[in-house]
Amino acid sequence: MNREISTFQAKCHQCSASFSHPSLGDFSYGENLFFTGDGKHSVYANAFDEFPKKVRQLLGDEDPSQFWNVLASLADPISEQPLIQKLVCPHCGSTSLESWNGNRVGSLSVPPASFQGSSQLNDNDLSRRIQKALGNDVPA
Repeated sequence: MNREISTFQAKCHQCSASFSHPSLGDFSYGENLFFTGDGKHSVYANAFDEFPKKVRQLLGDEDPSQFWNVLASLADPISEQPLIQKLVCPHCGSTSLESWNGNRVGSLSVPPASFQGSSQLNDNDLSRRIQKALGNDVPA
């Protein structure tokens, strides 16, 4: 189910364009936003949903600080673009922002992240995808 999320003003350091973006704010324990590489699409993820809990279990103590990056890499692409955790300028694609979370400018209906492809993997294949997302060598 889509969720109405507040949008805030941001300014790109690279191209100086201003744009609005969704933000969960500081009180969003267990939730995060993922963005497409062109900055035009966003989804939200909840760490307490079934698939993210499985990923956290398989990740174990390996590198818990990488949980959101790993989860983003396992999400289904949008418009054939993989998802990332960083906010991206929709004008030039830069992740170098001059400012973000400025004035509230409205809200946006944001869909939940989908993990349909990754959730169909068996535990062994999913563990291999997690290791690959962490940058670890994965034997064939």
